Amino acid sequence: QKKTFKTDLVREQIYGDEVAHAHVWVWPEGGNGSQKLEENKELIRKNLK
Repeated sequence: QKKTFKTDLVREQIYGDEVAHAHVWVWPEGGNGSQKLEENKELIRKNLK
């Protein structure tokens, strides 16, 4: 995500309550991402290669 959203810091939060599961949130510092989830997903995948 650093490369995709041109940021120096990517934050993460992992949690789960009551039952065995986890929520994993990852976001670029400074809000450089948009709410275009499908587009962001493809950009991240592209930059993983």
